[in-house]
Amino acid sequence: MAKLISIDVGSSGYPYHNSFHKEIVKLQNAGSENFEVHLFEPLPDFIEEIKNNWIGKPGFTLWEIALSDKKGEVTFYQTKKRNCSSLRKATKSNGDNQKLSNTKTYTVKTDTLDNLLGHLPYVDYLKLDTQGTEYEILKGGEELLKKTKVVKCECGKVQHYEGQKLKDDVIQYMNSQGFVQVGIDREDSIQEDIIFKNKNYEHR
Repeated sequence: MAKLISIDVGSSGYPYHNSFHKEIVKLQNAGSENFEVHLFEPLPDFIEEIKNNWIGKPGFTLWEIALSDKKGEVTFYQTKKRNCSSLRKATKSNGDNQKLSNTKTYTVKTDTLDNLLGHLPYVDYLKLDTQGTEYEILKGGEELLKKTKVVKCECGKVQHYEGQKLKDDVIQYMNSQGFVQVGIDREDSIQEDIIFKNKNYEHR
């Protein structure tokens, strides 16, 4: 059996909305270490929670960095509702929204999926939930996407963050990379978790 490889970007709630985690649990229960999980999270308090829950267990790697389409340093905006924090500042129209109001800012390092994980032979499942920066992360992972089977991406319908690409932008980009939409995992009035499948996937 080939190793199961999963990447979770924006891992504050891992394994929330991660269907592949059920397969990982089965492997763990069977005493198998035939899986590899990469967790990405830049927010300090979430990092500590992830370390306490997952790091040190076989198969799990934590990357304390924000993903983007280039390497560098940027401002990270922590919001009152922590899992709404983002590399993007909330739009002025949403500035008085309590959950999006900024409480702290950090300077965080950024890098790309291709730079950090481009060496992987394949990826079974890539999940992105980063509050408005998913498009840039995908752009920074073009080579890795060629080797990725399934992507689940949170796509905004409303621009809650400055410069945020929306649902149609993400769908158009994913189509250009050979992915087709095969489902919606979660949907409300402002966003959707869209599941894409790589129609050219041949690695397993």
